[in-house]
Amino acid sequence: MRLTMLTIIHIVITALAILLFSNCTAKPNLSLQAKGFFTLTDYVDENHSYGKLIILSHLESKVMYCKVHHGWENVKAVWENSEYKYFVSKHKKF
Repeated sequence: MRLTMLTIIHIVITALAILLFSNCTAKPNLSLQAKGFFTLTDYVDENHSYGKLIILSHLESKVMYCKVHHGWENVKAVWENSEYKYFVSKHKKF
């Protein structure tokens, strides 16, 4: 089978379209910033609001002040099924 220039161009365009329109990264399930805080929904669908954007990698945790629960919480990110799930628990001193 002989490839013509037109066939090669179609293959290149198709490959580029697949690369550009496929989602290769998982984004944290954070809602948009509203009134100076960021909302996070944890694995049990409970909402939490924090003053700063939470950027965590797999098994990384951070202590943040929750404006909904008025206290400090441990936020842990876990990579599961092609997305991050967030586990939130009360900080031991709260």
